[in-house]
Amino acid sequence: MRRFIGLILALILLIGLGICFFPGAGDSLSQMLTGFFAGSESGESRPWPLLAIDGASGEAHEDTPQADWRPVHLEPAPPFPLEQALNFQMTIPRILGNWPQVSTGIKEDGLFGYRVPFVSGTEESDVTGSLTYFFGTDQMLYRIDFTGDTGDARRLVAHVARSFQMQRQRSAEQGVFLYRTSEEVSTVGELRIRPRTIIHTTRPHQRFEISLHLSRFNFDE
Repeated sequence: MRRFIGLILALILLIGLGICFFPGAGDSLSQMLTGFFAGSESGESRPWPLLAIDGASGEAHEDTPQADWRPVHLEPAPPFPLEQALNFQMTIPRILGNWPQVSTGIKEDGLFGYRVPFVSGTEESDVTGSLTYFFGTDQMLYRIDFTGDTGDARRLVAHVARSFQMQRQRSAEQGVFLYRTSEEVSTVGELRIRPRTIIHTTRPHQRFEISLHLSRFNFDE
């Protein structure tokens, strides 16, 4: 008990000496002590700094759940035309030559995937997200998967309808726009477009979530 009282007296003496010799230090020290004891009593700690994913504004978005955060790429993705990207003429050398960052080692159903960060442009009708090309052992492209966002899906819908004969289908999920290929074409495709739960006027390129899958029929494992 005596040691504790002695410690308190020594602390009071140090504060008094600081105020006498350094007038501005007293306020800073008292604020620090106040914050320390207040934090100890409430059991709460100061929040961590905002992550880069929250944007340059410095404000956190309440509608962005932690599970939906995407990693920030070290190198920006160069704009690439949507019509050229969603094409089964794509080759591995072209992928490596057009994107500065390519993720490999993705294996699904006997195929080997190459994943790139994709940006088709800056208009609201452009798309951004993750694009994956799946090749077979013969170096032939068999599958294309894309997940991402867009502000206006009409351009994407027009492209898949023209190039892959996709047609609007009835969806069992409320609010989901579903497009699928017919049985007569050589490519199986499905496009799902879902409006975001919360739409911000400051983020016009993120009004809709997109999930697109294209696959060739003639693939044998």
